[in-house]
Amino acid sequence: MWKFPAFAIFSFAIATVLVTASARANEKVSVRAWAHDSFGRIVFDVKKPVAHSAKIVDGKLVIEFSRPITASFAKVFRHLNAYVENGTSEMDGKRVLLQLKGDFELRSFVDDGKPVFDLLKTTAKKGAPPERVRVRTGRHKKFTRLVFDWPSRVGYRVKASKGVATIRFQRRAAIDIKSWKKELPKHVRSFRAQDIGSATQILLAHGAQVKLRHFRDGPRIVIDLFEPPPGKTKKLALRQQKSLRQYKKTVKSISPKPVSLTPPSSQPGRPVQLTKASEAEVLIPVRIERNGNAVSLTFDWGRPAGVAAFTRAGYIWVVFDRFRNFVLDDVLAKEKRLLKNVEHIPSRKGTVIRIGPVPGLYPTLRRGGNSWVVDIRPEVTPPLAEIPVQALSNKAGGLELLLRADGAEDVIRVLDPEVGDELLVVPVAVANTGMRVAREYVDFALLASAQGIVLEPRKDSLKVKATVRGVRIFGAETLRVSMPGGSNELQSVSDALLTSVRIFDFDGWRGLPEESFINTEQRLRQDLSVVDEAQLDDARMHLARFYFANAWMPETLAILTILKEMSPGIVEDMNFRAIRGAALFQTGVYSEAKKDLYHSSLDGDAEIALWRAALAAKEENWTQAMRGFDGADSFLGRYPPSLQVPLSLLAAEAAYRVGGLELAEARLRALRILGLGAAESGDVEYLEGHIRLARRDPDGAIVLWDRVAAGEGRESSARATFARILLQRKQGEIDLGEAIEQLEKLRFAWRGGEFEFNLLHQLGKLYLDEKKYVRGLTALKQLITYFDGEERKQKIVQEMTNVFKTLYLEGEADKMPLVKALALYNSFRELTPVGKNGDRMIEKLTDRLVDADLLDRAAKLLDYQVEYRLSGKDKARVATRLALVQLLNHNPEHALKALRETATQPVSEDLARQRLHLTVRALAEVGKTKQALKLLSEDASYKADLLRIDIYQRTQDWSKAAEIFPRLLGDPAPDAELEARDLKFILSWAVALSLGDDMEGLKRLHARFDKRMEASSYASMFRVISPDAEHTGEDFLGLASKIADVDNFQAFMTGYRRQLKEKGLSALN
Repeated sequence: MWKFPAFAIFSFAIATVLVTASARANEKVSVRAWAHDSFGRIVFDVKKPVAHSAKIVDGKLVIEFSRPITASFAKVFRHLNAYVENGTSEMDGKRVLLQLKGDFELRSFVDDGKPVFDLLKTTAKKGAPPERVRVRTGRHKKFTRLVFDWPSRVGYRVKASKGVATIRFQRRAAIDIKSWKKELPKHVRSFRAQDIGSATQILLAHGAQVKLRHFRDGPRIVIDLFEPPPGKTKKLALRQQKSLRQYKKTVKSISPKPVSLTPPSSQPGRPVQLTKASEAEVLIPVRIERNGNAVSLTFDWGRPAGVAAFTRAGYIWVVFDRFRNFVLDDVLAKEKRLLKNVEHIPSRKGTVIRIGPVPGLYPTLRRGGNSWVVDIRPEVTPPLAEIPVQALSNKAGGLELLLRADGAEDVIRVLDPEVGDELLVVPVAVANTGMRVAREYVDFALLASAQGIVLEPRKDSLKVKATVRGVRIFGAETLRVSMPGGSNELQSVSDALLTSVRIFDFDGWRGLPEESFINTEQRLRQDLSVVDEAQLDDARMHLARFYFANAWMPETLAILTILKEMSPGIVEDMNFRAIRGAALFQTGVYSEAKKDLYHSSLDGDAEIALWRAALAAKEENWTQAMRGFDGADSFLGRYPPSLQVPLSLLAAEAAYRVGGLELAEARLRALRILGLGAAESGDVEYLEGHIRLARRDPDGAIVLWDRVAAGEGRESSARATFARILLQRKQGEIDLGEAIEQLEKLRFAWRGGEFEFNLLHQLGKLYLDEKKYVRGLTALKQLITYFDGEERKQKIVQEMTNVFKTLYLEGEADKMPLVKALALYNSFRELTPVGKNGDRMIEKLTDRLVDADLLDRAAKLLDYQVEYRLSGKDKARVATRLALVQLLNHNPEHALKALRETATQPVSEDLARQRLHLTVRALAEVGKTKQALKLLSEDASYKADLLRIDIYQRTQDWSKAAEIFPRLLGDPAPDAELEARDLKFILSWAVALSLGDDMEGLKRLHARFDKRMEASSYASMFRVISPDAEHTGEDFLGLASKIADVDNFQAFMTGYRRQLKEKGLSALN
């Protein structure tokens, strides 16, 4: 995690450079406030981070923001009435003024992007003299002790960094060190006390390797300075000096004579000497590895070497700027079928290798230490950084080009036997630096390359020279060019060659060595008020660079925001984009940093490639990060430790992630030389644990992670504990429940960032493994809600959808209680996949609900499906199911609504008839029998007759009901056995004839079916409803009514109930 100095309070001088911005809508911000025992707190809940400053001036708290806000301070006045009297807003919402009721100290910081301001109570009265505090010293065997004898308890805090301890007491003190006499205590190099408001601050300088411990002893404050082990200081100092020399070593300046296209004269018959005999006798094998459709060739060098790689006429060329006799036989033996041929091409300088012909294959370069790896793939991968091309004017007024390639040392002539011409090739030492597209000029062409510079000359007098600042291309008089875009912006050659290719000059920007931080800051601020308006932007940029070099990122961003508001065109300046992008990166705002660091003005810059690699690492694009970190050491060596360490850690992790374990270990060893703090050492050991695991040493990994977990770095401790739990779970050392319990405890050890994302992800998966689906899906849902990154959100959604498929398609939910399965579905129904799978999920769950007679819940689920998921004929089909469920649940109005709202959808003939019958049934139930019968006027189907009988019996139109039964019964033969359904029809027919007072008809019915009814279970009832029986008694009428209600009113719906029981609702249509 990136760590920076506490947010500093801008002095009032900053206000001199603020002006009112153009009118725009202010951001509405909620302001919270509450009182603690010793301070009052104010929090601005901004939606996104905002640069700001704060100070107490003349009894007022002055807060300035880089963008306007609108806020209510009612909560501040209500909850902090002992601190704040009143307040107002100025500068269109950019400045807030709060009148304070007393003397307070100010403490400000940022919590989760939100500015926080604390008003601290002071115990010392205004104007009260400082308390006398004597400082006693004591020499012990292994440490020196300083004791501050305060007369009463005092608040204090200690911050130690790089050999300087800052001790701040919350009351003013007159420090008495008379007992020290003329000699400072051991390990104390300097001691200075100063009053800051109502507090006293001690600056105590001690040895860089001296460890500091502090604690309270009653009212006394004790500081112990521990001396390092014998010999450690000297050894560590030597190692640091050696490391510093290695990091600061730059490419040696080479100024060879320009290369001319006219070959040097040579004696006839005399062979050209390619290299020294001793070098040619050393044979170096080329290592080859196949990885899928890619072939990797590794060229080992014992020292740094530049390389160029490109394709031409179907061949792949690899050109090194040094000679080495590589053995290519093994390459041909293993991959002859793919690569066809691999050969040395004679050259006066360097090493030239040609591969092919291999049309359709392309090279990509990466570096591992002093080895170059050429990956050959069937796809084009452009270089990560493009070499910038500039048109320059020379002293004679002519033109020349400068290609700003870092690490270009020599120009190699290459004869292409396939094309029959000569190329000029300039290898470069920085990986993934080349020309993405070819460029055509009058006197030459620049070929596209995966690495390095390749020129195709078209003029004999063309000159090419490699310099420390780049590659010059010029002619005897002038260079004829036709620049892409027609740029006429030229600069002098001398200026271009003397301009440093490095963007970030930390040593130069940090300030003068003899000047303190405060003095430098005051000087640069004073410049803002005295320089001419034309120089104001430069003065602001100087101040921003100063803050940036000293790792004060919020202040850097505040100044850059002002600079942009004053001069909007500055956003096109590469230096502005670079500094702002790097500052945003260090504050963790990666999405905004990417916009700056990927600005077109920075394309092709090798140093920016390093920052782009760091962004790629944060996005877990490890291959791109690995490519970008190649060659980064020459830049990192000039960076301060606050940047060297985290960037080097990212570079080491990128190497580990892509399988470069040796390179990762080498980077971590280099980091240890720098002398890391406890937290940084934890970060290194955490990554070393992963490397041990990759080397199949899980026990060694656990030992390292246990040590890190017990260390001082909170983040590295949490990450190590997390890694150890997962490994122990994988090895079976802890069970599923133990892993979940330990991970739940770890959720409070470190919050935010990739750690919390990965922790929640693993917790969710473990809960799902334990079949605790609600907890598992809830954890995964939190990842989508609270974390950025569209791509990884989509992956989490896919994981959750797969779980849903397992539950509701593959039958896992069938093992759960129905109510629990329904509740789980409703909680996460947004996971229902679009299309047939999702519809099938709902069908299966609805079938279960209907089967359990939970009709109201089934109706809700079907209603959701119809409303939000379906269209066309599918919408009408499922709406028909919904109508049936509503009818079964005695909700005919809702059934009609479902049918009516989908009446315009296209349907088949069978479905149309089904919808018609359900509509008729619903209309009958709501009393609209005439409308229902009218709809059946042209329907002579069996189900239509059942519906007619239902309606006639409801309206007691018995004679018309009796007319329907002959059609339902048909004309059975006299000796045919009647089915149970037919027997019921005969009984109901008899009732209708009897209640309709059709005695003649009833006689004919009995004459026709008496014998067969006597043999049935309905014999006694059929006898009661005979022509000779009494048809007016209460017993008869009650029986007749009962038969009509039970057997006929429900005749239509009975068929549907039977179908649902046997096949389920989804089989309806």
